[in-house]
Amino acid sequence: MYSEQHPKWRLPIGAAQKPFIFPRVPVKPLTAQTGGRSAARISTGLQHKLAMNIKIMHDPQHTSNRVTLKQNYGISLPLINKRKSAPVCTQKIVKGPTVGNLFSLPASHQMAAPLPMLERDARKGILNLIERRLIPPAAKITLESPPVLPKAAPLHEFHKQHKKPVVDSQGPEDSYSSNKGSIAPPPSSSSMTSAKKSKRVRTQQAQGLELVNCPSPQPKSPHMMPPQPLQDTFLDHDITICNGTINHKAPDFLAFKQHYCLSWGSILSFLEHVEKLLKDYAVPLAIIKSKNLMELISDFELHQRPTRDDLLSVIKNRTTVKRILNQPGQRYKGQHGTEMAATKIQATWRCYKARKAYIHYRQQQWASGVIAISWLLHNHLARVKKTLKESRQKHLENFYIRAKHLAANWNRIRTSRRTIIHIPSLGYSQSIREAAPDFALQQNLQMGRLCDILDANVDVIYICPLHLSEELLQYYNKLLGLQAAVRSGNPEDMADLQDRFKILTPEAINSFPGHHMCLATHLKYSPKTIKRIKNLIQSKDAYIVGGLPHKDDLAVADMLNVPILGSEPEVAHLYRTKSGSKRIFTSACVPTPPGEYDIYNYRQMLEVLSQLIVDNLGVKRWLFKVDNEFGGNGTAYCDIAMHLKCCHWAQNECQRYDAETWRKKWAQVWVTDLDLCYSDQLAFTQLMLYVTNGNLDCCSSRFEVPLTWKKMKSLSVQSEEAETPSTVSTRYAVMSSQLRHSNLSVIYYSVLLQICKAHGIGFDVQEKKGTIFILYEDRKRYRLGMITIGDDLQGVLMTFARNLFIIHQEISAPNMQGETNFKIAVQDIEAILGITAKNKLKFEEEESSKEDDLQD
Repeated sequence: MYSEQHPKWRLPIGAAQKPFIFPRVPVKPLTAQTGGRSAARISTGLQHKLAMNIKIMHDPQHTSNRVTLKQNYGISLPLINKRKSAPVCTQKIVKGPTVGNLFSLPASHQMAAPLPMLERDARKGILNLIERRLIPPAAKITLESPPVLPKAAPLHEFHKQHKKPVVDSQGPEDSYSSNKGSIAPPPSSSSMTSAKKSKRVRTQQAQGLELVNCPSPQPKSPHMMPPQPLQDTFLDHDITICNGTINHKAPDFLAFKQHYCLSWGSILSFLEHVEKLLKDYAVPLAIIKSKNLMELISDFELHQRPTRDDLLSVIKNRTTVKRILNQPGQRYKGQHGTEMAATKIQATWRCYKARKAYIHYRQQQWASGVIAISWLLHNHLARVKKTLKESRQKHLENFYIRAKHLAANWNRIRTSRRTIIHIPSLGYSQSIREAAPDFALQQNLQMGRLCDILDANVDVIYICPLHLSEELLQYYNKLLGLQAAVRSGNPEDMADLQDRFKILTPEAINSFPGHHMCLATHLKYSPKTIKRIKNLIQSKDAYIVGGLPHKDDLAVADMLNVPILGSEPEVAHLYRTKSGSKRIFTSACVPTPPGEYDIYNYRQMLEVLSQLIVDNLGVKRWLFKVDNEFGGNGTAYCDIAMHLKCCHWAQNECQRYDAETWRKKWAQVWVTDLDLCYSDQLAFTQLMLYVTNGNLDCCSSRFEVPLTWKKMKSLSVQSEEAETPSTVSTRYAVMSSQLRHSNLSVIYYSVLLQICKAHGIGFDVQEKKGTIFILYEDRKRYRLGMITIGDDLQGVLMTFARNLFIIHQEISAPNMQGETNFKIAVQDIEAILGITAKNKLKFEEEESSKEDDLQD
């Protein structure tokens, strides 16, 4: 960086071509002194001495100033006895942008005095002087010229005004300057004076750069003509590049070079990048658009490394050039193509080898990671299994301890105030739970458990696997409130028993909607519900009545510290299967239908079935049941007469032998299945007894209900012969928990109940007969349960079928019958009615024959 004490440099007017534009830097402008031809004969030492003398003369306070003036010019300065005051250090304010990474002159050029400049050097222009390091690149330069005498300027015709200037042939020095990237030779002084300022304005408008014009210390000449404004004519040149080489002698190129000489360094550097790209890819022809080039040159000066898109943006036929560049293998047709191809092959091969080694390394790394993670997961899973096993073993031990305590105190507990926690959970295996449609609804078919409040000492907490709406909760509140009206026979005596039962839904149902977990598992992961149950059973006797027990039932019991009324899960799962129940029936010598169990493969099934058919040729249909399924799933049948061709032959052969050979095992009542859990039938039976206040004798299958005093009075008046009227009446009931109809989802339950009421479908609390509906949920609403109670079996069956028919007609349209099992149920009822009619006729015949025998 030059200091501010460097002298100004001045250039002769002959060396000035056009106003030059340089970046502004925090240094004082330099001017070159005028040097003529005589300057070439002055030696370097003398030039240095002369420059030092001029510097001393410009500084009056210099100690050698008096001696120099007196020796060279004979001037004696007066003596002034005044002490030179110390200079005040002031900080100079620097203006303009800060330019970083400016290159300084070589050490040989860094001197206090400027070097004399030859006239032939000055004629080559400022750019040449800067490139030769004769002028610092960051210096501000002021071009000053002696006054020029006015001279008549030639005028051109109007049609020649916008023509491109014709460039004359260049001399040796001009050719050298062109090859070096310097400016064209200056015009004559006569034409320079009139167009100096107009060229400056035109250059400023064309390139959009800041013009730094330092004032000249010399006075202006009175003969200098004032600058005239010149219309800016933007010259748009097309530079042709053939085979990656620019013709520097082409007229368009020379005109373009002369017009944009101020930015020629950047332009030339950019064109070299274009030439290299075209040579590398052997592009035969490219045309450079000068207008696009000048628009991009500012960015190029900033970045210094143009991208391929930048280079292509200045090419006029960029589409053709881009197509050539994108051709496969085009790079190897240009300069150094063979070397590039060899380099590419070597690099590709090395990349392939490195990539292959890297992939192998990554595979090994991945395999080691998988092994490590698998080992960690295995250890973690082993620890979890061990912890879970210990926890479940602890739950089982606590289950046995509480069961013994419950058995020992059962007589006291069943007669005292207690709370029953009903958890209708179905603890089937994961595969069965996932295959069951609407598994949550399957667990909510036992709403009849609420009827345990029939005992005045019992409070019920019912864990519901579904969210029930307020409308459905009000329905069950009214249904359970019928107990008082049933006992008195007055419908107005309904009671509010909301404080006797609670329906709770675990919050984990929302957290695990698609995991198909049983209700006990949902309750296990619902701490809020567990806490509420603890508050409800605090300081009270309580026990759990579950469904099909699961291991999580034991965990819930352990969390609540209450016993479970039922068997342990392993025992229940073993004997609830078809094969397990057959073992119990066989051990108890209970009559069962002909069949076999513990069949584990297809061959064994064929052998067993063949023997059963031979032993029981009178059986026309055989059932096949899967051990672990429930609710009618996993059941199939086969009609032997239709599918077995030798069935008639076997029957004919049977008739040829006596009965000892073809033995038949028949019984009137058979035991077919065993449920070691709370069943749907039991829940419906509890509801039936609740709404009738009746009693069911399981040994004789007799259902009796007590009559109200009004009914007893009417019966005593009608029956004059009876001295004491009966206080009970026999009832029959038909119930089903599996009624389905898709059209039920289009209406609300309140509308359905209004429809049923309009058709006389309801329950009479005085007569203690009629129809009760069991509603499971109110989202899909396509399933419901129904109980019909009446005086005789045939009447009850017909009422049940009539109810289904009316509901189907009201909720269906001719074009929307829906999916339902109502029709199948009606058909089954009709078949049962036919059988009951035959049985009744047979019973009457037997009774009449007995009377005849007695009379005889």
